[in-house]
Amino acid sequence: MAEALLVLQNRNIIRSCGNDDFVLVRDLHNLSLQDLVDCLDIAQPLAGDFDSLPDIILEHFPKLETLKQRFAVIEDTNRKTLCQSLAECFEAEEGLKQDLKIRSN
Repeated sequence: MAEALLVLQNRNIIRSCGNDDFVLVRDLHNLSLQDLVDCLDIAQPLAGDFDSLPDIILEHFPKLETLKQRFAVIEDTNRKTLCQSLAECFEAEEGLKQDLKIRSN
C-alpha cells in the first residue's frame, strides 16, 4: 500500500498531509480508472498474451480458443469500464446505495 501511495504522490494524484493522511490533487472528473491502472502498472490479462506462449505450455490448454475468447471478453469489459472517471464510479455507487435503501424500506 505504501508503494502505491508513493507512486500516486509522484504522479501528482495525491499529496501527503502528514499523519498518514492524503488529499486528492486531481479532479475526479478528469481522472479515470485507466489512469490509476496505468500509474500503478497493474497488468491486465489480454487474449493475445496466449499467442506468445511456448508450445510446451500451450499443450496444457485443451480448449485454448475458448480461453482466448473469455479473455477477450474480459479485455473488452475492462476497456469499457476503466474509461470511466472516478467521479462517475462514485456517483454510480451512491446511486446504487440509494436504490438499495429505497428497496429495503
